[in-house]
Amino acid sequence: MNARFLALGGLGGALLAAACSHAARSAPPTNPTTEAAATVKVVNDNVLDMNVFVVSSGQRFRLGSVNGGHTEVFTLPRAIVHYSTQLVFEIRSIGNASVETTETMSVSPGDQITLLIPP
Repeated sequence: MNARFLALGGLGGALLAAACSHAARSAPPTNPTTEAAATVKVVNDNVLDMNVFVVSSGQRFRLGSVNGGHTEVFTLPRAIVHYSTQLVFEIRSIGNASVETTETMSVSPGDQITLLIPP
């Protein structure tokens, strides 16, 4: 398991934590459609609703939104998660201009990423 903890400014000096774990694989897949999809679980302990984006190769993709006090799981598009892809996650609060980003992280098919948005 590979875990990363990031101290970020904004959102009241909030801490955004990201953890990444690799799913066990018995044999390498032979076809991209048989690979498990990478997912991101967003735990929003903040009172504000948040939009969640993933940035890959300079392109930003909206994954969805997470209401304050709720948790959502998003599947990352297979088109942007290859063998080992460098991704950045971006969290934007709805209703103000606050933006937080994670460090760049390697994500592979089957990975499960958890993002924590603190109060």
